[in-house]
Amino acid sequence: MLRAVSTNPYGGPHKNGFGPWFETVAADRLRWLTGCSDWLSRYLPRACAATEIGVIDPLAARINLLLDWLGAWEPGRHLDPRLAFTAAAQLWVKPTGGRPKFLWVHVVPPHDPYVAPAPFLGRFDGSPGARTIPDSRPLFHFSFSAEGPARQQLLEARYDESIAATDADLAAFVETLERDGQLSNAVVILSSDHGESFSHDYGGHGGPMLHEPLIRIPLIFAGLGIPVGNRISTPVEQADVPATIIALAGLNVPSEWDGRSLLTLIRAGGGAWKPTLSMNLESSSRFGTPIAGSVARTEGRWKLVHYWGLPNKPGVRDLRTSLFDLETDPGERADLSAANPARAAGMRARIEQALAAAWPN
Repeated sequence: MLRAVSTNPYGGPHKNGFGPWFETVAADRLRWLTGCSDWLSRYLPRACAATEIGVIDPLAARINLLLDWLGAWEPGRHLDPRLAFTAAAQLWVKPTGGRPKFLWVHVVPPHDPYVAPAPFLGRFDGSPGARTIPDSRPLFHFSFSAEGPARQQLLEARYDESIAATDADLAAFVETLERDGQLSNAVVILSSDHGESFSHDYGGHGGPMLHEPLIRIPLIFAGLGIPVGNRISTPVEQADVPATIIALAGLNVPSEWDGRSLLTLIRAGGGAWKPTLSMNLESSSRFGTPIAGSVARTEGRWKLVHYWGLPNKPGVRDLRTSLFDLETDPGERADLSAANPARAAGMRARIEQALAAAWPN
């Protein structure tokens, strides 16, 4: 039995098109007005896209700022993850008639605005700045360079405080289920949809850049049949998570799936690397290949970021396909494609081959 809880209307089950697969969906669990709701997407799949480019979303943002100023919610609780965890705890204990159950819980934090609730606000930076919703949101993308180094460091500290607050709420949720004996025959998986950038003069979490702080995200497995305390550095992809869930259920992973089961890797405590792909699509044709975007391919210590088209982001610089050695240059500052033309050409060809396989038209 599949159930879902989401506090992110822009990333809810129906908004992403897989709501019908869930038997129960508890979405829009937040105190934050938005022009897009997962409930609306259930019946009008294209409605959210219309609000994102119209006047509704900017209007909702201004109303949220007014409600924050009026004290409508506890500071730092504008997208309260506890709203999702409360609903998730109720769904988890709901009878399933003996059928196995799967519960997906999606919370917004630690997302901008980064301001965290007490007692976390100020934990990593005691200065008075960036302590409100409007003041703790960065200038996105290449506009971020205008923030200046001091402001960038402050926002990064507020982001860390938001992570700490969200971790505490997650821990309380899991500990409650454990105390009630609800996780004795379960596996808990923690991951994210993106990281956050405070470097390369680039702020936020969207594309087109795909440097490590944006694509290196947490992936934690815990529970029945999972060794305790292993920390594995082998790169994997999010596409591997569904395949691992299928394997945990004792089923065969469909051969046409992109991902692979990570069970062998997890139980062995590591293994050989495989090439990994990270992708950001700026725009695409309904029937053809993407028009603009970026793809990063990592092969061991080497990483190639390939850009094409004209990314639709304000202030985007002239981004050129670049090769990095993550072992000697983890900050991805030195483009080595000119010094290693054969490697760069080969990795780019493999990226283009993967794109062609995904979009054969």
